[in-house]
Amino acid sequence: MEHWTSYWQHTESLNSFEHGNQACQYSGEIRRYWEAQIWPLADNSTIVDIGTGNGAIAFIAAAAAAARQANIKIFAIDPAEIAPRARVEKNLELGSLLSSIRFFPKTYAESLPFNNRSIDLVTSQFALEYSRLGESIAECSRVLKPSGKIRCITHSLESEIVQNSIVGQRVLSHLIDEIPFFSTAEYLLELIGSAYAVGGVQRLKHDNAANRARRDFNNLMKDLDAKFQTDSERDWLESIVLNVLQLLKLSESFTLSEKLDSLSKIKQANVLCLSRLSEQVSVAMSESRLSELFSICSAHSLEMCEFPFFVDGMLFGHVIEIEKDNR
Repeated sequence: MEHWTSYWQHTESLNSFEHGNQACQYSGEIRRYWEAQIWPLADNSTIVDIGTGNGAIAFIAAAAAAARQANIKIFAIDPAEIAPRARVEKNLELGSLLSSIRFFPKTYAESLPFNNRSIDLVTSQFALEYSRLGESIAECSRVLKPSGKIRCITHSLESEIVQNSIVGQRVLSHLIDEIPFFSTAEYLLELIGSAYAVGGVQRLKHDNAANRARRDFNNLMKDLDAKFQTDSERDWLESIVLNVLQLLKLSESFTLSEKLDSLSKIKQANVLCLSRLSEQVSVAMSESRLSELFSICSAHSLEMCEFPFFVDGMLFGHVIEIEKDNR
């Protein structure tokens, strides 16, 4: 869980989109879908948001409830060690909604800390699929009131998001596990720093060890350029390589120790990113996993329907809508 705890504690985003149009808070079709799930709820209803992250869906729910002056209680859980309050309390719009949300860090969908038949709606975006579905659906069924609902948007194996993650997984795996990219950069950085410290630029120009290491690193870069040629591959590659190249530039603004520390942090950040991508790809809903979920719901007398969800004309994920009977 370190890879998600690290992400949520360092990103300024409320959701798992660190960059792009949906970063910070969902909008457009995504927001409208979630608002449509909140508006029909009766006053004094209770929501559980599973895998809340920094609270993206919880804040949409709170804003929708506030807009109609409804008293809606929201419990927002996540298995990571999240701390959304610290991230949003200075935001006037979001900070005003905090009173209606209670966050539960290090809390799993497979073991919900809520009473039987106490919840009206369970929400989840890009989260329920990370759980052990048999256990998490059983828990949701336990806490839901009669006629209670589960509404989820899950990753789809065919979505643009997951397909891009597969590309990122391939690029990062190569850089971290298959070639000595970071160790070569570290060795070159040490040699450049040592030679420059002794004799400045002139010494560096004639340092044989530093020149050999520079050639080795340049050869690695040529191999990477030849291996990854699609636009999406190059986007992933450039996002990592440019940060490393910046460290290799001569600069008296930072010490060698500071540069080596920065390189170590870049590598660690990408190791954690690879863990997130690998997990995302492994849990994305395929036809067989959807079939498994249908069977699990049927075993708990839950009615389930599923349909693809598109954003800006591209497949975003699966919508999973599950309802408990009124007994």
